[in-house]
Amino acid sequence: MIQTILIPVDFSETSSQAVQTGKVFAKKLGGVKVVLFHVVEEIEYYPGFVMPPIFEELKENARKELDNVAQELRAEGLPVDVEVGVGSPSQKIVQLAKSLPADLIVMGTHGRTGFSHALLGSIAEKVVRQAHCPVMTVRMTKPQTGA
Repeated sequence: MIQTILIPVDFSETSSQAVQTGKVFAKKLGGVKVVLFHVVEEIEYYPGFVMPPIFEELKENARKELDNVAQELRAEGLPVDVEVGVGSPSQKIVQLAKSLPADLIVMGTHGRTGFSHALLGSIAEKVVRQAHCPVMTVRMTKPQTGA
């Protein structure tokens, strides 16, 4: 039984599609809580040095943006929580999913292939491998062109 859906949001078009997909599932299932989650990726300029004031500002901006998305979902009658974390996106998503506990993660994937995939990896792929619950990935669809 699905009671909580976690939707990681990076404010891309793909994550917007994931939010819409998660919304559809939550509405069809009824009584499902949605948790929107953004991770501010921590960047070390050199080992042990990070710039905390910048992260606090980034977290606050992310929370405001998530609140806007949450407001739209609440207007459609869905219970929504908003969470913001700092660190490795895949690790933080897996940790939050376990602590909630989430019954389903719905997240976008950017569909990188080749060198960029090898270099950057895939957050969605890491979450799929490490999560304790099912993960639904939503890939950005390319617009169809007329022939």
